[in-house]
Amino acid sequence: MLKIREFDYSDVDYEAMISLLNAIWPDEPSSIEGTRYWDDTRDRNYMFERFVAEQNGAIVGHVTYGESSWSYVPGKYFIQVRVLPDRQRQGIGSSLYDHAVGVMSGRELRPIAFASHAREDQPQGVRFLTSRGYEQTMRDEVSWLTLADFDEERFRGVEEKVLDQGIEIRTFTELDGIDPKLRERMWELDHELMKDVPSPDPVTKQPFEQFLKWLESPSFLPDAWLIAVDKGAYVGMTEFWKRLASPDRLGTGLTGVVRSHRRRGVATALKVRAIHFAKDYGARVIETDNEEKNPMYGLNVDLGFKARPGWLSFKKTLTTSD
Repeated sequence: MLKIREFDYSDVDYEAMISLLNAIWPDEPSSIEGTRYWDDTRDRNYMFERFVAEQNGAIVGHVTYGESSWSYVPGKYFIQVRVLPDRQRQGIGSSLYDHAVGVMSGRELRPIAFASHAREDQPQGVRFLTSRGYEQTMRDEVSWLTLADFDEERFRGVEEKVLDQGIEIRTFTELDGIDPKLRERMWELDHELMKDVPSPDPVTKQPFEQFLKWLESPSFLPDAWLIAVDKGAYVGMTEFWKRLASPDRLGTGLTGVVRSHRRRGVATALKVRAIHFAKDYGARVIETDNEEKNPMYGLNVDLGFKARPGWLSFKKTLTTSD
């Protein structure tokens, strides 16, 4: 018999949930430490709930739903259903999905749309959404660079070309020692660059207090946050985060350059310097993802990144009869 209950945020529930996620995506493992930190520091102004499905006392699936703090749209809610691979196609996912929709309906939230995503190499996840009326809105290319394959000669001198323009590349650690407003300026730069990152909905500016919490994350690497500085102005950045479940891999966060400084080689110089950091750090692989038409994806391919299975974003627009 299937039992659906609230996720209780205990060690047991976290262990079961992370084990479930890693069974679905063994090549993109999650960690308890990172997931707990995200849960503990998320913005409480946005709805967020998680339920689990149990069979014979064991967790076999979960559903997470709520409002996006990254791109908030009133009345739009995300729903993510995950079920152990050997328990799929048994109605568990449907029960979790219906439970989430039922909870929201019972509270008279009157949603106007639901959003979700699935990985393109797992057609069962895509079918789960499309059979419920979801339509694809975006595709993110995932790509990895194996550092041993990076062609140093092709990109020799790219940083010097940027330096010749008077633009320096500094680390967060270096700037933290000389700029008392570093965090505020990085917060503003982050939002400015995020506005140009393709997304189904406009980006929501994060509160400064929320940005500070990210900088306390166990995944934060201040020496791997690289900032392009032009006469004191912060004009571009790239960043790595630790992959807590994969010590030999680094994940790329945001990479971008302000509009006034594009097409001057700044992004390439930032990425090449980041690759050198990753090698010195002892990483084997760099991971990143980009919307498929984003020029940054082309830069990554040029640097030697190889495509992996991508992620598909979906949306279901609701009518009054839904």
